Amino acid sequence: MAYYFAVALQQARKIPVGIVDNSVSGEVCQNFMSPAAFQSDPALAAMVQRHTKETSSQWKPLVEPIIPYCVRGVLW
Repeated sequence: MAYYFAVALQQARKIPVGIVDNSVSGEVCQNFMSPAAFQSDPALAAMVQRHTKETSSQWKPLVEPIIPYCVRGVLW
């Protein structure tokens, strides 16, 4: 899906589009969110903690390293 989205985006915008695959099978989205996201939104943190105790486990190994690449969007 990401490939076809990137091709369509490149054709529409006439700009280079790169794809970075940082998928982890079975992982939930809150583990890709920054700790700051939970610190800045106590309601979000409380809601997530009702379902799981783990948050941000994929932030440092998978998200932080690609921040310098000026990521402009994410597909989930």
